[in-house]
Amino acid sequence: FPSPAAAARLRPPKPLLRLEAEWHSIFDAPKPRSTQLAPLPLDGAVWEKGGWMELLTRDPATLDSLDILDDLATALYTHPESALPWIAHSALVPVLERGRDILELALPPSNRRSIPWSLAENRPGLRLLFRLYLFQEESGQETHAAATLTTLLRLNPDDDHGIRAELMNHYLRRHEDEKALALAQRFPGDLLADLAYGEVLVLYRLGRKTDAE
Repeated sequence: FPSPAAAARLRPPKPLLRLEAEWHSIFDAPKPRSTQLAPLPLDGAVWEKGGWMELLTRDPATLDSLDILDDLATALYTHPESALPWIAHSALVPVLERGRDILELALPPSNRRSIPWSLAENRPGLRLLFRLYLFQEESGQETHAAATLTTLLRLNPDDDHGIRAELMNHYLRRHEDEKALALAQRFPGDLLADLAYGEVLVLYRLGRKTDAE
């Protein structure tokens, strides 16, 4: 893993700022608290209010906004029929992938900037990416899920979602021992059991039994 990157704050261009202001005047559901994925209670009340779907139809540029995409994902999480497969596959996934694509354009791997979760402006984009990882994991897309985890760690090195545990288990299952060791050493003394025990296992696999002990 590279050394920590300089922190950045995501800011939309001015035309999007105006659209986001109009959006929030219509779509009044709160943002999820902390690293939660949806506000409580999950009553789906936002679907009973008009206006915001008309704005999406009228101005497709709304889908260039990470903030609006984040709200759309939240709305889909609270939809009364959110458990039905068509909600995830036909509605939610395109929203999540759109968010991922915007982040890739703004912060490709060659860009050494991070977008820490501690800055509120960065949370919509990071939450979209985390939601995408969850869908990929639940769908059995292990390789894509691991790639999304790696991107999340690159963009948010402090790892507020604790995804390093899942990434460690992915490396161990695939016997990618050097990557697993590098991940453990990036978080020395980590309290997450997955990293602590994972480091012991990978040191043993690499023949470093004394270090493992």
